[in-house]
Amino acid sequence: MARPARPRAAQHVIRVRADLLDRMVAEAGEVAIARARLDSEMGLIRGAINELTENVNRLRLQLREIEIRLTTRSRPRSPTPTRPRRNSTRWSSTATPASRK
Repeated sequence: MARPARPRAAQHVIRVRADLLDRMVAEAGEVAIARARLDSEMGLIRGAINELTENVNRLRLQLREIEIRLTTRSRPRSPTPTRPRRNSTRWSSTATPASRK
């Protein structure tokens, strides 16, 4: 006579002392609490990293603007005809070309 087929999980039974089971459940609770704390701290760290990234990007843009301003100021202007200064000693009213000789 053949036995009726049982579900595979029902064939295995394990016995555990009650004090050991209690300790394992308590440790599992501690692990869950520690994980929740770590998840919370990771959220704070991610927020801080995002804020730092935004600040770095903002500072990069500001630095780029400063560099652009400096390069436009230091570029030579288009050549313009030079005129003698009005009050230079070379052309001043006290010194004439004839008196320099």
